[in-house]
Amino acid sequence: MTTLLEISHDLLTLRQTLDELAESPDDQNTRLNDWLVDAFEAKVKERDRMLDNYAGLIAELEHRSTAGKAEAERLSHRADVDEALADRLRQRLKDIFGLNGLKTLETDRYRLTVANNGGKRPLIMDGGVLPTQLPKAFQVKDCEDYGCHGTQFLYPLVERGTSRETCEDLIERTGIRWQKSCCRFCPFQRRQVAIAHYQSDPQSAVFALWCEFNALAMN
Repeated sequence: MTTLLEISHDLLTLRQTLDELAESPDDQNTRLNDWLVDAFEAKVKERDRMLDNYAGLIAELEHRSTAGKAEAERLSHRADVDEALADRLRQRLKDIFGLNGLKTLETDRYRLTVANNGGKRPLIMDGGVLPTQLPKAFQVKDCEDYGCHGTQFLYPLVERGTSRETCEDLIERTGIRWQKSCCRFCPFQRRQVAIAHYQSDPQSAVFALWCEFNALAMN
């Protein structure tokens, strides 16, 4: 592999100048044109020597570029692997916390806390504070506004600290990607989810509109 040590001093100087002009391609082109004009105005032997070194510089840059890209790809892959493994370790620990009914645990160096509110910083409660005393945003929304009055609603997954992400991960281990709702006209779907659902199954969209039309016409 060609190295800078095998390139003449005039090419080293040219290389340094081009590096200094890296932010100005036009100035680089001007400097290259001047150097090549000087080379072709020199005597044949000197011209050939200069062009030989010029070709050597091209070869060296190409080799360095190839090696740099390979190293960047290796580091990028390593970063992706490390990030995925860190996420897997974090999720498995979260699963174990849920199975053992743990919310917080302190070690010599870390305070491990399960956060179920979308990965944001957890809400730390003083002892004796009831869930009903928390702000509405931190309470589990029940179905009392939708009928079934007098029914006691239980949330075992919430009580054991199992998040939606944990549930989805456990399901995906079976090779299935399960949507939040398979109902063709679920009113609780997010807009973008409903649109994607109807785009993949237009007949469901037509059926939902037909049901809504009849409901409005009959009420």
